[in-house]
Amino acid sequence: MISVTQQAQYMLGSGDVYTLMEADYLAAPIFYYPFTFIMVFVVLNMTIAIIMDGYMDAHMQKKEKLQVFFFVNMTIAIIMHSYMDAHAENVALFFNT
Repeated sequence: MISVTQQAQYMLGSGDVYTLMEADYLAAPIFYYPFTFIMVFVVLNMTIAIIMDGYMDAHMQKKEKLQVFFFVNMTIAIIMHSYMDAHAENVALFFNT
C-alpha cells in the first residue's frame, strides 16, 4: 500500500528521487525520470481530452441552435411569401396608403 501511495505522489510531482537513490543509486533515476515523464504526458493528454470533449459538446449545441433558428426563419419566410401571394392586392393597398 505504501508503494501505491508513493507512486501517486510521484505522479503529482511531489516525489523525491533522492530517497529512491538511497535504495539503489543506479536504478532510481532510470525508473524515476521516465515514469515521471510518461505520467506528465498521460495526465496532460487526459486534461486535453476532457477540455476537447466539452468544446465539442458546446459546438454541437451551438450548431443545433443555429439549425433550429434557420428552420424557423425559413418557415416564417415561406408563410409570409404564401400570404403575400394570396393577398397581393390587400398588401399593395396597405403599402400605397
